[in-house]
Amino acid sequence: MRTPRDRHFRWPTSRSRQADPFAARSASRRSAWGRPRPFARPRQPRRRASAASRPRLSSAVRAGSRVGFELAIFDNDGVLIDSEPIGCGVLSFLLSEWGYRRTPEQCLADFQGTSFSHLRELVQGRTGRRLPDDFHTRYQELLFSRFRSELQTVPGVRAALERIPLRKCVASSASRSKVRFTLDVTGLAPFFGEDFYGAHGLCRGKPAPDIFFHAAEQMGVDPSRCAVIEDSRAGVEAANGAGMACFAYCGRTRREQLKPDRGSLFDAMDKLPALLAST
Repeated sequence: MRTPRDRHFRWPTSRSRQADPFAARSASRRSAWGRPRPFARPRQPRRRASAASRPRLSSAVRAGSRVGFELAIFDNDGVLIDSEPIGCGVLSFLLSEWGYRRTPEQCLADFQGTSFSHLRELVQGRTGRRLPDDFHTRYQELLFSRFRSELQTVPGVRAALERIPLRKCVASSASRSKVRFTLDVTGLAPFFGEDFYGAHGLCRGKPAPDIFFHAAEQMGVDPSRCAVIEDSRAGVEAANGAGMACFAYCGRTRREQLKPDRGSLFDAMDKLPALLAST
């Protein structure tokens, strides 16, 4: 007879002396060692938290949207202003006068988007001669004279600027004085205020990324949150070097020459606002 000291002792009850309808079930629950296996507890239904206790998410997170760009950095020549035909015509005239014959089309292919210091190095490397010291001054004088009467904006850029809600600035390989002059002549200055930067006399020009880093620093925006709008191979290379997304405008440049690491190509300015909003 079992005693209370036994491990599995249970006090006898009147029910234990009756036929146990669960005897077979109890026997099946016993292991080979005679010890009962515990019944599996039924899973309790999970209680849903009330609306008040659940964490509140912003509408952007609930919609699954990503944080987009904060700053749009525009190139000037060929993106905002249609200056490249004029500039290449002046450059062709001065280079040919100096003895290095280049057509406006060749000047566009060779020097589009580059800084004047880079242009000087290219010409010296090809001709073995150094450009005259007053070459840049003469170039600026002739260029500004034609700008006053001929310069126009790139088709559709004014409407695109009005539809882009991001902060904006200009980063050009040219001098800051040239950027200011062209923005004033074309009436685009109100879109940028004083937020325009020129590499000439400040830092290395494109294809070096210095001017884009400088613009992002001056605007107080991380490079990863910047979108560059360019139209030249040198400008796209500079944006790639800065680690910035680049939206390359195929205005006067062949598409195969523009290869942004991040971003896309587009062929009309009215497409730019949607591209910036969806990336």
